[in-house]
This record gives sequence, C-alpha cells and structure tokens, in this order.
Amino acid sequence: MIINILGIDIAKNTFQLHGADSTGKAVMKKRLPRQKLAAYAATLPACTIVMESCGGSNYWARVFQRSGHTVKLISPQFVKAAVALANKNARIIWSMLNTGEEFNHGVQITAA
Repeated sequence: MIINILGIDIAKNTFQLHGADSTGKAVMKKRLPRQKLAAYAATLPACTIVMESCGGSNYWARVFQRSGHTVKLISPQFVKAAVALANKNARIIWSMLNTGEEFNHGVQITAA
C-alpha cells in the first residue's frame, strides 16, 4: 500500500483519513482518535497530506511536517465549492484530495 496523498478531516475527537495512490485509487480509509493520529502519521512513508484550513490545522500541519510529510492546507471556500453541499465526511475528504492535487494556492502554515 503506497499512499501518495492523504486527506484528513479534522474533528474534535475522531479524525477521518483517506489515502490515494498515484492513480487516484483509494488505498486506505481509516478512523483514528486524536491520541493516535500523530503516532500513526509518523509510521507512514512521506506523502502529501491535505487538510481543510481551520483553527487546529496549523498545529497538525507542523506535527506532520516533523514526520517528513508535505502538508497542503486548502481554504474552506475551495473545499466547500468542491463538496457541493455534501454531508458525508468521505465525500468531503475526496473533494479535498481532488482539490489538493489541482490547487496550488493553498493557505500558508503558520509558525507556533
């Protein structure tokens, strides 16, 4: 299982992860509690992680960068446009993955 791009939906307690290979095929779907996310990401080979920009995304971006991953934060306006009023977390994540692959003007990650 080679993950090239990993979309993460950030929530308070449980995080939804969806990984895709270089062809865009889904290779991983996983739900993790907050306590296990950093340790799990550290075990993955370096990949691009895409998240919607929000209050906690900068913290997680720095955690993932320390593990050797490239992080893209997507502005909520672009994620919402790609989702087109979807209510399912999986559809939101896949839209972030697609937006992350095509969108080069992401949100800057702030320093601590």
